[in-house]
Amino acid sequence: MALIACAVGTASAAPKPKKGAKGTPPVATIASPRDSSTYTPGAVVSLLGRATDLEDKDDRLTYQWDVDALNAGQERSRILSFKGKSATFVPKLDGVPGTNYEIRLVVTDQAKLRDTVVVCLFPGTPEASDEVSYQLGSGDLVNVAIYAGGEKQEDFTGEVSPAGTLTSPLIGQIPVTGMTAFQLSGKMREILAREFFVDPQVLVTVRNQARKVFVSGEVRNPGAYNAQEGLTVLSACTLAGGFTNYAALNRVKVLRNENGKTRTIEVDLSKVRRGKAPDLAVAAGDRVDVPHRRY
Repeated sequence: MALIACAVGTASAAPKPKKGAKGTPPVATIASPRDSSTYTPGAVVSLLGRATDLEDKDDRLTYQWDVDALNAGQERSRILSFKGKSATFVPKLDGVPGTNYEIRLVVTDQAKLRDTVVVCLFPGTPEASDEVSYQLGSGDLVNVAIYAGGEKQEDFTGEVSPAGTLTSPLIGQIPVTGMTAFQLSGKMREILAREFFVDPQVLVTVRNQARKVFVSGEVRNPGAYNAQEGLTVLSACTLAGGFTNYAALNRVKVLRNENGKTRTIEVDLSKVRRGKAPDLAVAAGDRVDVPHRRY
């Protein structure tokens, strides 16, 4: 997939002070996201800016965010325009494939001197779509960062309990079973805005998916499925709706994380189905990929 040209993520040269103006311009930085990092459609992108100024205190500075989407035809559309140190936006799930995002922060001081910094986001890997639809459940490890007033208010990691709840220092227990990270973010933001902060931003990241097997490729319903006891490669594909007419059953791969490294295991399901080869048991976290048949 070709990447679209995008401005570099370094601060622009500070504008020259107007005649009669005194002082030096602020120095702006984008703390989040990092330049040239990737995004996942449907997942929250958290924007956080910082600036230093020799003459003005931080509360006297103006932060202006502009987020543009750039598609493969170099067409630009404005997604977000917002004043404040922090903001969020969500890349569309049904957006044009290959869309890049240009994020621009302009910080202006009381003397109207300003600094501009730009970073770019690029599409993530196809596997990342699994994370958007992943439903939380018992044993999952979740990181939550809460921003309000341009500052981080809370940052904690919690494990989803056997009862399917997550405990937040401010909110208490929240039922999360069946929610995606995006849905949990929206639920927490709603509660925090009602009881604690003005326009809070909540970034939820699943650090460890404890109970799922991911099936992708030429199956009818790709996605994440419960890692049940006794689940095999063939039965996982059956849970995913079975195979399409284009599935290469003799070249199925299982990607497994072992000691921090990815191991690839090849499985010939055409032989498994005929009883000519043993099926492989799958473990939580495995990714089963059914490739397209060659012609």
